[in-house]
Amino acid sequence: PTLASSSADPFHQELPVPALETTEFYHKVNPSFPTKSTPMECLEFFAKTLSTLGFQYSIKEHWTIAVTGLLCVEEVQFSIQLKQDVDNLIVDFTLEQGCERNFLRLFDIVRHLARSLDAQPLPTTSFVPSMEWLDVDSMPELFPGSSHVSATTLLEYCEEYLQLADDATTTSSTRGDASRLEMAACIKNACLSDKNRALVVASAELAGAFGSALYRMAQDDQLSIVRFAVFILSLFDVSTLVALAAHLQVDGGMLSVLDKMETHDPIPKMKSIAASVRTKLVPSN
Repeated sequence: PTLASSSADPFHQELPVPALETTEFYHKVNPSFPTKSTPMECLEFFAKTLSTLGFQYSIKEHWTIAVTGLLCVEEVQFSIQLKQDVDNLIVDFTLEQGCERNFLRLFDIVRHLARSLDAQPLPTTSFVPSMEWLDVDSMPELFPGSSHVSATTLLEYCEEYLQLADDATTTSSTRGDASRLEMAACIKNACLSDKNRALVVASAELAGAFGSALYRMAQDDQLSIVRFAVFILSLFDVSTLVALAAHLQVDGGMLSVLDKMETHDPIPKMKSIAASVRTKLVPSN
């Protein structure tokens, strides 16, 4: 994490906690909760928690933390700012960039971890989030079986992405970039289910298209798609990767992508994922 303060204390703030403006309640995506802790305790706690989650963060002025987090490797940028209400200190979350649904789930995750600070903890009789909901690497099913796709559908995802990647070599457009990102996300989300991953091993045709799509995703000029490819590889165990080795093209290009991500990706979580994939792929190469 980077720090805004030049003081020896990385959490030092020159100014008092700003007052909460009532009009701020009308922010479109602006969840918050009151805390019983001191401002300094809050900054220190959230810094530790964000590090545990593998998020990138920096301490800013005005009791603010700028955060970039990943939910299933989809990037969300938000801020956490402390504000003083009449009776309580308020922990105020504001979405800066990314999917609103993912941001609200990240808020749930962070608030759950911060329940010792919460002045109004959710009662045990209310909705209790599942461990899957609180896992930043999972995508809970809307209903049992909703995440499952057929081998035909997964093959179509891979072939569609490959076609879009081929088109991008001759025509560059924002629309084309968005389409590739959407299709790559479909492949990534499908691979979250172990049953869907088993389909890849069971079909030589699907394994071939899947391996080609992953390789092209790892070479894409959109960082989000490259992250998807590396994350997908991390979901497979070593024995499965060995079985798919003929289709995955684990060559110098792929290893170079992993090395670059492990060294230079700004988000610690992604660095650790790339490192774990390298330990799986190198022995099987």
